[in-house]
Amino acid sequence: MNMINFSKSLVFTFLFFSVVEINAQGQIHPEIQKLIPGNLIDQNFNQVNSENLEGKIIGLYFSAGWCPPCRTFSPTLKEFREQNKEDFEVVMISADRNLDEQLQYMQSAKMPWPALPAGSYEANNLYSIFEVRGIPTLIIISPNGQVISINGRNEVIQKKNSALNEWKNSGAYAEFKKENKNNADTKDPTDQDKENVDYQEEIKRLKQENAKKDAQITALTKRAEECEKLANVVNEDCAVIQDELNRVIKDLTSALAENQSLKDQLSVALQSSEACSTKVVELRKQLEQCKTISNAPYVSGWVFTREKGWIYTSPEVFPFVFLESSSTWYLYQLGSAAPRQFFNYQTQEWEEWE
Repeated sequence: MNMINFSKSLVFTFLFFSVVEINAQGQIHPEIQKLIPGNLIDQNFNQVNSENLEGKIIGLYFSAGWCPPCRTFSPTLKEFREQNKEDFEVVMISADRNLDEQLQYMQSAKMPWPALPAGSYEANNLYSIFEVRGIPTLIIISPNGQVISINGRNEVIQKKNSALNEWKNSGAYAEFKKENKNNADTKDPTDQDKENVDYQEEIKRLKQENAKKDAQITALTKRAEECEKLANVVNEDCAVIQDELNRVIKDLTSALAENQSLKDQLSVALQSSEACSTKVVELRKQLEQCKTISNAPYVSGWVFTREKGWIYTSPEVFPFVFLESSSTWYLYQLGSAAPRQFFNYQTQEWEEWE
């Protein structure tokens, strides 16, 4: 818990000085500041000055190291960015499980662009704002924060020599140029004071978000303690059941030893049961294949949900699904709905998902 508190304090301090630095620059468009408040890092966890975003078209790169398509696309995006870095910059919005995995991914891919820390409020907020459900996703925005394209990945791959010009010819970019022209040399001297008030409000908001996270951590810690107590009770019950089962086995063995005729009958019955079981297994396999085909999911691969985070499935493994946040496989009870029933192989319990 002390390490968690230290990490939160470090992140808040980092955010605080980032906001103060942006205030001193006063160059980044307010809409960009709302989307990317300034807590940017490079692949070595060094603070990155966000003034490099000023006046540039920005590609919000939703990506993660555990995603093979992301690792395939990143070199292509890196080459495109190097060819157009005077007018274009990338900001990675990480979906990695933690900061260490994000930094390892950025270092292995030699990413030259800045990123928002994995798990940060700002990163999660952007996934929600743009309703990102799959990665890699590249959303192109103008220097004033307006969306130019949500299909940046395909445009970089298919039109890498003309993509930037098409973005510059978009209505969103034209609106930025017009706004920039109208505001040239017309800034009110009192604007700086207004911006200072805005940044003070931003610092206040960050403190409030930090308090919310403290409350969430406390609640999760309490839930973990309750789960641990429940697990202890279940283990005790299992021990009692195992003792009872051992006693029953012992009594059954004694009864069989006293009645050889019964053993012979039981042997015949077991043989018949095995033959029947083999047939049942074959029929069940056929039934499961039919169910899998008829209930194949409408998605294949990794998908993001607000409630459970990143989930994986495909026609080859369905009805089994993998929950990335807990690294656990689940079995979906076919036909169940509102809520759906999933068996957690880690806890050996059924769960209800909305």
